[in-house]
Amino acid sequence: MTEHEKLVMRNIIYAVETGGQVYGQKDYADFTEAYTNSSSEHAITIGAGQWYGNEARTLLLNIKSADAATFKKYDNAGVASDLTKTDWSNYRISKTSAKAKAIVKIIDSAVGHRCQDKLVDTQMEAYVKEAAALGVTYIDAKMMCANFRHQGGASAVKRILAKTAKPYTLDHLYAACQTDTGNQVGAYKSRQKMVYNALKTHITNYKVTAAEAIQAAIKIAKAEIGYLEKASNKDLDDKTANAGNGNYTKYWRDVAPEYQGSYWCAGFISWVFMKAFGKSKAIELLKHWPYISVYDLSTRFTHYSTPKVGDIVMFYSSSQGYYHTGLVISVNGSQFTTIEGNTSGGSGIDPNGGGVFQKNRSVNSGTLFARPDYSIVTSINGSGEDPVPPSTWVTTGTAVCTGDDVYVRKTPGGTVMGMVSKGTKLELDGTSSGVWVHVRVSGIGIGYMHQDYVGKDSGSTGSSPVTTAQKALNSKFSAGLAVDGIWGPACKKAYIKAIQSALNSVYGAGLATDGIWGTNTSNACAAHVLSEGANNLYVGVLQIGLYAHNITLNSGIDNDFGPSTKQGVIKFQSSQGLAADGMAGRDTFARLADV
Repeated sequence: MTEHEKLVMRNIIYAVETGGQVYGQKDYADFTEAYTNSSSEHAITIGAGQWYGNEARTLLLNIKSADAATFKKYDNAGVASDLTKTDWSNYRISKTSAKAKAIVKIIDSAVGHRCQDKLVDTQMEAYVKEAAALGVTYIDAKMMCANFRHQGGASAVKRILAKTAKPYTLDHLYAACQTDTGNQVGAYKSRQKMVYNALKTHITNYKVTAAEAIQAAIKIAKAEIGYLEKASNKDLDDKTANAGNGNYTKYWRDVAPEYQGSYWCAGFISWVFMKAFGKSKAIELLKHWPYISVYDLSTRFTHYSTPKVGDIVMFYSSSQGYYHTGLVISVNGSQFTTIEGNTSGGSGIDPNGGGVFQKNRSVNSGTLFARPDYSIVTSINGSGEDPVPPSTWVTTGTAVCTGDDVYVRKTPGGTVMGMVSKGTKLELDGTSSGVWVHVRVSGIGIGYMHQDYVGKDSGSTGSSPVTTAQKALNSKFSAGLAVDGIWGPACKKAYIKAIQSALNSVYGAGLATDGIWGTNTSNACAAHVLSEGANNLYVGVLQIGLYAHNITLNSGIDNDFGPSTKQGVIKFQSSQGLAADGMAGRDTFARLADV
């Protein structure tokens, strides 16, 4: 789950449990005596998420572990002793007792709030994964199932899914839970309506604002303040260990290992954007990849002489040219604050200072600012896709990489040996270490890859529809793709180029055919919506996209938007949770292009 999805889920659970069914409202200090909620609840229930019995004990233990001093400060009644000596499945104390008052103070402390948030996040992520394992694919639907799970247990989720029409969409789940009469979930109709409406508003129809995207990048950057570069390729994930002047960092390791040991102020910006928005969106925001040269960046952006929050500062001098960079996090007149990598803690502009620091700056002659288009951000902190469930893990025989630009590491989570693309063949020897599977990759060697990106190898060259799409891109647009049935990064870029070329050819859109889904391409797709009866090259591109997603057409790829193509579009839109109207506009083409 993304950070946004976790926040929405917290706000929902807190609202239905202690917030009066008002989204975002909560009572961290709630204390409910045994039997108050029902005759079967033999223990106390506490906190914004209504943790009952042994869950309440877990929450208190988490708080004690996170901040023993705060716990001790408020525990003047022996709660700590009860955590180790008492059966919390039957822990019954009066709301007016000294222990109850101590518990309220503990859970309502700052650390208590944090631990409650963390606990509900952990539970909801587990419930979302359970829903995925049951065949629920849409994130809003998985979150609805998490709500059912929190309220009625795993049996409630399975019971309602058995009543739900496929595909398992949020609308279908909501309709099914309305028929769950006589059961705990269906009986709470106002709760389910509130959850449904909140998910529709904050997940299904949610659009990331530019301001939210900027703050997401700033949050990532701030968390890195105090990181020190390393003397060698060791302890890269520790903020201060192995500090030195070797220019070794986790930033180049994760962004472009071949630059390890080089100056890294620009690499830090690349890393921040990749962590906040994912690599493909970071490439769009920076207009190239990776960002290694301030001068190179300066050639790709309009130059601004006054900063705005979210800008990338480009420091300049007549003797050095463009020589240092950072992220602008606040502006006050001619003063601005940055977070910079490869700098020092001093007040000067240090292009090789060895750490990540927050700096206060003044606008000077020659210093300019690049302004990324944050409006193109569609999700924060990744795609929200759930990890591969353990039941489907592959550890023996041959396999393929299922993700783009996945690292092979020397040890689990350790030094990067190389990077592989989607569809790369892997050899497995049957051993693994937790979530890390032992792999052999041609050209890289033997190492470890995260299990989330190791998938079954069908032993073939891929699906026939994808092969058809690749051949069509080669014949119609001279894409030069390998016809291997694997829809990898090169295919996706070629497909976006095909969209741009067709829009130019058919409608005179004047787009750059660069294979990057930017604002101009998005707007052109919005301006030219295809529907039944159209007959042109752009229809052919639509059909290619359907084949790329394993949807075959009776008509084949013939540039004619007939009934077969319309049905294919409806099928694809339904699979993506889009309005299934059979017309192909911006949203449909964006999903076809995997952006």
